[in-house]
Amino acid sequence: MQHKQWRIKHYEGRTTNPQRTEPDLFVLSAPSTQPDTRPNTPDTFAFLAKLLPEEARDVLVVTCSIFRYQDLDAKRILTLSRGTNVETIGFDTRQTHYHHPQHYLQEINSLLNSAASFYQGFHSPRTPYFGS
Repeated sequence: MQHKQWRIKHYEGRTTNPQRTEPDLFVLSAPSTQPDTRPNTPDTFAFLAKLLPEEARDVLVVTCSIFRYQDLDAKRILTLSRGTNVETIGFDTRQTHYHHPQHYLQEINSLLNSAASFYQGFHSPRTPYFGS
């Protein structure tokens, strides 16, 4: 199965009163860079980096709190390569199925791998990471 399809859903911001304007919101489903695999986090951020207009300076990543590696991947791909500000928030995992030891061990492994990639990217910021 090829995972080459992608989608963007745009929710337009609105002005609720003269002192408050809600920002536009975009939800992205990216294609995979590898045949026969689903897209991973670096695929998504690399795809987003290609789509973001140059004036887009801020990205909010919303994820489950167990997926801490996503913040490092976002900053490695978006901040180091194009200077985009990244803010990551995580929601409570008690409402999900991610509360078993094997899930935490898998995510610790992902965090360590992302930290190593971030470290490498930090020391060569002129070479942005695109792919897995």
